[in-house]
Amino acid sequence: MTKSAATNPSTASPPSPRSGAREDTPASSSELPVKVTPWKIVVSGLLLLHLAAVIAPPFSAATATPTSVSPLAATMMETLRPYIDVFFLDHGYAFFAPNPGPSHLVQYRLTFDDGRDPLEQRFPDHSREWPRLLYHRHFMLAEQLNDEFTAEPPGEPPPDLPDQARRDWQRDNDLWRVRYERYQRRKKAFERHLLARYGAAGIELNRVEHQLPAIVDVMNGRVRLSDETLYEVQSETLPPPPAGPPFFSQDVPPGGPYAGGPGPTGPFPPNAGSPHAGPPAWSPILPETQPESQPELLSIPSAVPPGPPAEVLGPPRADAALETVSP
Repeated sequence: MTKSAATNPSTASPPSPRSGAREDTPASSSELPVKVTPWKIVVSGLLLLHLAAVIAPPFSAATATPTSVSPLAATMMETLRPYIDVFFLDHGYAFFAPNPGPSHLVQYRLTFDDGRDPLEQRFPDHSREWPRLLYHRHFMLAEQLNDEFTAEPPGEPPPDLPDQARRDWQRDNDLWRVRYERYQRRKKAFERHLLARYGAAGIELNRVEHQLPAIVDVMNGRVRLSDETLYEVQSETLPPPPAGPPFFSQDVPPGGPYAGGPGPTGPFPPNAGSPHAGPPAWSPILPETQPESQPELLSIPSAVPPGPPAEVLGPPRADAALETVSP
């Protein structure tokens, strides 16, 4: 009887949970513990850094206007600038066609202590940079230097600014100075490289703009693309305020720069060159209202400009339109 009980599976007792037997069912992936290792943290941080560096340049370009830039985009670009420059992540996706603008070159004059004559050259230069990729590299270096040009900011704010305007001026001036110092570092790096390459004692480096000639002049052979008159050395300072009649906004008080009073405050306009800046204080702005003596021709359908009566002009001639376009 004991033997039959041992061999009958229906009467065998199930194994006890404490006997150490385990089920062979695999555990689901959600139940597996996630192990965080230092390597995962480092790799995740590097991926986030690279992603931010890839996003920062187009984000900065998309949020920029001719007079302002996103503070977040500006902070990202200033923080990630070394990483972006090393891996060249701020390249543009636009093309030069169909309306290319002027190109920019770097012109330098080297002087020597060993009796050699001064050396004057420009880059990019087809005759010296070969193969084409080397020329293109010099071309992009010259364009990058010109794009980063920033004139030296003024030292002190105007003395008569209100408190809020003074704070805004100081904020813009600080950002202006950061951009100016970055441009100076890049320019001095160019100078150091050229001095070391040629063994020179002194250098004078300038930015040059190569203007495009008119298509008609090129087709008629009157000017070549490489004509020296098309090259213009760019100034390292801002242009002076324009002289002209007192057409200003209402923010300019009577007796301002063009009304016999003092000139513009500081060596440069306070907000010039700043991404947060509006139009400079000295920029002419047309008055909002027209003089009362000017006739409102557009508001009166029957009004015509003053002139001789229609019968004096005579009947229209068939060749009148041709005369208006003949040279």
